[in-house]
Amino acid sequence: IIVVMLNIIFGIIIDTFADLRNLKNQKEYDMLNFCFICGLERQEFDRHGDGFETHIRHDHNMWQYLYYIVYVTTKDVTELTGTEQYVLNAVNRQSIVPFPLHRARILAHREDTDEEVAEKLDSLQKLLEEVREGQAHNAAEIARVREEIATRSSGGRQRARTAPSVQVPERPPSGGSTGSSGRGRSRGSQNSSGQ
Repeated sequence: IIVVMLNIIFGIIIDTFADLRNLKNQKEYDMLNFCFICGLERQEFDRHGDGFETHIRHDHNMWQYLYYIVYVTTKDVTELTGTEQYVLNAVNRQSIVPFPLHRARILAHREDTDEEVAEKLDSLQKLLEEVREGQAHNAAEIARVREEIATRSSGGRQRARTAPSVQVPERPPSGGSTGSSGRGRSRGSQNSSGQ
């Protein structure tokens, strides 16, 4: 019974330490990969900005935000500017409104870039439509030319069928000379047939 109880206690202790270790790992992951002020991921700044480290050191330095809150809370209320009064009221209400949640100046140009990409995409789509129209026109022209060629070649065959037959004169024998004797033979044969 004592061994079973000790095993149960050790199991609870081990599970508790495992949960604490997982919680610690999750916190470390969040600290290394998310901005404490705006909550945006490291990937956003690595892709579109100057890098995550630059962002958390210069743009959203959490210590500068803390110093500002301490400055506003310790300053005399009568000397506060409008912005400082607004931040002080938010701090007193425990509101996070003054913090730029899911916003960063370095990523503001990303929206412009997205708009530029959208414009380029629109122009590419228009260009693609023009190319498709040109292809359709070319395909129609090719079909017309093929049809014209087909009608000419079939018309030529019909003309050959309907045209009167033309007698082609025979060639003289290749072995003999093509002198006057050969011509005389053909004339003589024509004369004898004509008589």
